[in-house]
Amino acid sequence: MGVAPEPLRWLKAVEAALATSGRRADFIRNASRTAGALTASINDDGVTCATWDDLVAATGCSRRRVAEHVAWLRAAGWLHRQAQTPPRQTGYRLSRPDTPSKRS
Repeated sequence: MGVAPEPLRWLKAVEAALATSGRRADFIRNASRTAGALTASINDDGVTCATWDDLVAATGCSRRRVAEHVAWLRAAGWLHRQAQTPPRQTGYRLSRPDTPSKRS
C-alpha cells in the first residue's frame, strides 16, 4: 500500500467531499465528527483504535447513525478495513478515493 494520508489533510478532504455530497446538513456535521474521532484514534501502525462506543461518545449520535457515517466513508473510499484488529476496535486505515489500496 502507498503512503497513508496525513490525518488532518485527510479530514479536510473528507469534509470537502461531504460538503458536496448532497447529504443533509446534520449528516454532514455528524459524519465529520465521526471522521474526526477516527483520526484522533489512529495508533502507531496507522490503524484506528476507537471502539464503536468511543465514536458514539465523541459524536453524540446513536450507534446506528455512526455506522451510517462509517458506511458512507467506506463506500466513498475514505476508509478501508484491516483484516486483523483487536475485538471491539474499529480497525480502519485512512485512504483516499483516488489512491488504490491493497487489502491485507
